[in-house]
Amino acid sequence: MAFPIQSLSDAPAMVAFSPFSASLAIVAEIYANLEAAVRAATEASRGAIFDAGNKQMERLDDSTKHQLIALKKALKLEMND
Repeated sequence: MAFPIQSLSDAPAMVAFSPFSASLAIVAEIYANLEAAVRAATEASRGAIFDAGNKQMERLDDSTKHQLIALKKALKLEMND
């Protein structure tokens, strides 16, 4: 999260990179909430809680992949995806 964004080549690359630190913060929050929910839940309901957490992580993963594509374009890297 302490990546020196100014080391990127130009403004479009900096803008494309900027959402990544927020994504990392969201992952940490989801994980903390998941851990707290599992600890507070009965054992029978933990599976449903993990399923909900997995769905949140999948949505964030999809969003991050789109951000990565935008960053590759901004950096003018070859697109193999």
